[in-house]
Amino acid sequence: MRLLKYILVVSLILFSSLAFAHMGYDPTCCSDQHCHPVACEELIEQGKNVIYHGLTFSGDMIKSAKDNLCHVCTMPYWSGERPLCVYVQQGT
Repeated sequence: MRLLKYILVVSLILFSSLAFAHMGYDPTCCSDQHCHPVACEELIEQGKNVIYHGLTFSGDMIKSAKDNLCHVCTMPYWSGERPLCVYVQQGT
């Protein structure tokens, strides 16, 4: 019984931290879905665009990250991934 309680508590902590991980993303971008953190070094600035693994983000697709980390939001698409938005470190 004690083990079951321990597993339940650990599971709740894990699932709640996953839920909080998506908080803060702009709902017009991804509705708290399809986003994941990435190493900022993987983002390449080209003029006013940001490139991530061949995907181009431009205009209001580029947002300032609230946690000062980098995040990419993409959606599966018939031809691969469709870029939704990218969150870059403030000041970059």
